[in-house]
Amino acid sequence: MSDENNSPTPPPAAAIAPDEVADTDDNSSLNGGSIASSTSTVAASILESRLENGRTYHKYKEGKYWAPNDEREQYGLGTGLWAIEFGEEHEEAEVTGVDLSAIQPNFVPPNVKLEIDDIEEPWTFSEPFDYIHSRMMKGSLRDWKKFLQSSFELVPSRMPVLNLTPGGYLELNDIDFFPISDDDTIPKDSHLMRAFNLCFEALKKMGSPFEEFSRFETMLADVGFEDIQVQQFKWPTNPWPKDKKHKDLGE
Repeated sequence: MSDENNSPTPPPAAAIAPDEVADTDDNSSLNGGSIASSTSTVAASILESRLENGRTYHKYKEGKYWAPNDEREQYGLGTGLWAIEFGEEHEEAEVTGVDLSAIQPNFVPPNVKLEIDDIEEPWTFSEPFDYIHSRMMKGSLRDWKKFLQSSFELVPSRMPVLNLTPGGYLELNDIDFFPISDDDTIPKDSHLMRAFNLCFEALKKMGSPFEEFSRFETMLADVGFEDIQVQQFKWPTNPWPKDKKHKDLGE
């Protein structure tokens, strides 16, 4: 897409062919493991998790994020897998990962630093970033525009203090919350759609709504970002596709 205000709508993707035999084994649970030490001294309780109904939740800023932290799905930094792999692939870079939960591994590459922090609070990093990566943060933030503003520059401030270097990149990877089907076999009154609608309303009442994609481009442009581009991909929810790429995504 050429600019932030006149971006053409991406064409609809082709339907995904189903596989006749699909492996539905789910091995998503973590098997414990140690947590990363902080860059500063913190209370031991912050490094613990809150246990409720057999699931664990973050302790720092308790209750701010709604989902459990005992599975390996990468919401935000999560287990740190993306940041660690990026650091391994780019040894020349310094990588900083931030999350409310202390569930990251203890041993990370020397150029990777994992911190317990809240990105909705004023940023206190010592120097601007060349590249900021955000993934699966829908339902995690109370004010998306404030987060995008912080990604661009330090606020509030009388004089702009950049958090992103001139020419740097912000990448947002996220989902369209409501499920869709190629053959329109998910009725709007189905139990599945009712569950998603209830979750959507609950998060809105909690103050962390699922922001619509259509607003992202406008908010990015309002903050000051340029050359805004959007790419849309299909993401199967299980390994039923015949195509290997989509099958891997579904797993």
